[in-house]
Amino acid sequence: MARRHAAAHLGHVGKEPLPIALQAQDRFALGLERRADRRVAGDEARARYITALDEDLNTAAANAVLFDLVRELNAQDLSRGDAAAVLGWRKRFRARLDLIAARYPPRITVDLDDVADMLSVMADGGIILSRIVKDKDALPRQVMLYRDFVRGIFMGA
Repeated sequence: MARRHAAAHLGHVGKEPLPIALQAQDRFALGLERRADRRVAGDEARARYITALDEDLNTAAANAVLFDLVRELNAQDLSRGDAAAVLGWRKRFRARLDLIAARYPPRITVDLDDVADMLSVMADGGIILSRIVKDKDALPRQVMLYRDFVRGIFMGA
């Protein structure tokens, strides 16, 4: 029903935005279904999301459901394995940054743990960006921008 409603109200916008919006809605619903360990929260969120879209395509309310769900999932404890994996990547990237800093002291005040974490965030975000915009070169461009950023920290502009 939400799909028909969206098509009726957004059909005049153009052919591109509507299929993208509907695909995003389908991915959201599928993602919730895959979270078996969080089934109750996911089912409730999915129902609220679809209800919001059915109510005159209330995208603000639908987005609020998404933000509430993300907030709830983020509040849940992560496993020790998740934390260990993230900290392991930080340690590995930080070791590389320390080698650079030993030879080229940073020209600006920066926390190298944050710069190490930034690489993980950039890589994950670049993968997501690349898939969403269907641009296989998005991730490599992000990696090159990160390289330029690191170069700027240690060598200046």
